[in-house]
Amino acid sequence: MTGSHPALTAHFPRWTVKGTAHHRTTCACCGHENLEHTVALAPLDLLGDASGPAVHFGPRCAAAVLHRPVAAVALAACHADMRAERKDAWARKIISLYGPMEFGTDQEMEAAWNRSGNASSSSWQAREFVTKFLADARAQLTDTTLRPTRPHSITDFQPFLVVLDTSNLRHHWCGVVPRENTEGFHTSARRDWTGMVSVTVAALDETSAVHVAFGRRGIAQYNAERGWF
Repeated sequence: MTGSHPALTAHFPRWTVKGTAHHRTTCACCGHENLEHTVALAPLDLLGDASGPAVHFGPRCAAAVLHRPVAAVALAACHADMRAERKDAWARKIISLYGPMEFGTDQEMEAAWNRSGNASSSSWQAREFVTKFLADARAQLTDTTLRPTRPHSITDFQPFLVVLDTSNLRHHWCGVVPRENTEGFHTSARRDWTGMVSVTVAALDETSAVHVAFGRRGIAQYNAERGWF
């Protein structure tokens, strides 16, 4: 390792492994190019908090900086990747659930928040929570430390058909609604899922679509309970 990256001379006592970056193929330490991937490292201050932007080192340079075997760094990066994917999944759900409500009325905001598994809140509290959650979700999906920017706005939504049982307690199937032969798709779904409730929603992915489908029915129930129409 012959690197002279500024982070190496800043006397940071520790680093944390942020994950694997396949879109960054040049080591910021030694300058080696066309690597299969790099390892994203963030410097920690004396209190153990992240104190600067992540840098991308090749696996060997990352292992040298961390004073750990390459295999151990690879394992740490793998675990970090899984945590990052869970955060991405959370962000997609938040944007799918609340993105369309961002500029809604106070009643719409309160109903959307309170019927999505959250603690009961007033309309102004709900708007405050949603605004913060949406900002955090967008920041997560636009963070390019580990991967390029991911879809993160309502313009990126796709249509999904979600099939629920009549009790609305679980879903049986979810799939993207095709842009061609949409009518035939819905006809086939009705035939295959006779007796079930089919809901068409827009979301960033299938998992988020299921949350949106349950949330939509919950909002309708919440509004009915309060006489809001």
